[in-house]
Amino acid sequence: MADKKREPVRGYAGMYKIRRTKGVVYEIRYRARDDRGEWQQFSATFPTKEEAAAEMDERRAARRKGTHITPARGRRTFGDVTAQWLDSKDRKARTMKGYQHILDSWLGSWRHRQVSSITYDDCASVLVAMRTAGRHGQTVRNVYNVMRGVLDQAVEAGCIAVNPATPLRKRLPRSGERDVCFLTADQVATLSASLPAPYDLVVTFAAWSGLRAGEIAGMRVRNVDPMRRRVRVEETVVALRGGLQADTPKTPKSRRAVPLPASLAHLLADHIAARGLGPNDYMFGSPDGSPLNHGRFYQRIFKPAANGIGLPDLRFHDLRHTYASLMRPHLDMFELSRRMGHSTYRLTADTYSHLYETDDPTLDERLDAAFQAATTPSPVVARLVIA
Repeated sequence: MADKKREPVRGYAGMYKIRRTKGVVYEIRYRARDDRGEWQQFSATFPTKEEAAAEMDERRAARRKGTHITPARGRRTFGDVTAQWLDSKDRKARTMKGYQHILDSWLGSWRHRQVSSITYDDCASVLVAMRTAGRHGQTVRNVYNVMRGVLDQAVEAGCIAVNPATPLRKRLPRSGERDVCFLTADQVATLSASLPAPYDLVVTFAAWSGLRAGEIAGMRVRNVDPMRRRVRVEETVVALRGGLQADTPKTPKSRRAVPLPASLAHLLADHIAARGLGPNDYMFGSPDGSPLNHGRFYQRIFKPAANGIGLPDLRFHDLRHTYASLMRPHLDMFELSRRMGHSTYRLTADTYSHLYETDDPTLDERLDAAFQAATTPSPVVARLVIA
């Protein structure tokens, strides 16, 4: 519709009153950097002077703070920003696969939405849906971290001024006991006894070594030292679209040596001898030389056995948590963190600190004995003092 008349609004620099056939509108003009970082003039129209003035004030404030969003950047889709975020990540293939699974499973409906249209309520609804579906707390945290990461990328790219997911961090389930299942030593033995060989040894090994599923699948005979009762974690196996693939351990601290109970070391030695395995063979591999397919083992063998002994909610990863519980009377938390190959000590403390909250009943007696030994002079010192 052609303009009838355009006139400046007194007292509002950059605002114009425009008379049109269907009525009056108010236009604001402002300068801002475009997507290439160059200064350009932009404009917008509003039905009332008050709305135009409020928008002008907001844009000026955003320009002063450096949070102004250009129209083109504000129209970028969540999928576009996601691609940029993924390209910025230098992660292992299995980690990138996990990111993509989260994006497809929980954030797929946002792919074609303008990222500027995503609100706090949208982000909160994803977490609510996950809790309703009964997802574990760690899974909820993983999805949140990806969601927040992509939206942080949108902020850095100038698509949005603030991240709408940030306030939800306070509502995340905490890492702790409610996400973890611990078996007793007897339960581990019962579960193991319900499995055929060599899977009975896989379960026993997992519960008494604390190794991750991929680390167990990637364990080769040369990594096992039955005489010294040690296993070295040097390789892991991941499932990608192309099949099973050998990879390096999850983090630098995941590359470690883990002591074993003597009886378990003997069982491993017997397993090696009985199967005639060579140094480069996988400890629990298939007859064709391929590594253990953990996904197939988990679905076809482990879960039916867990259901059969009355533990339908048991996950294989819970055997790693079980290791932490079994080691509680024997290891301090720092040594536990080292043996489990955690990236940080804080991760160990956040996950297992409740195991160490129970007082040691013998601590008072041991402290008193140490005090008396330090304050009571020895017979030699006593004779010297009397003389």
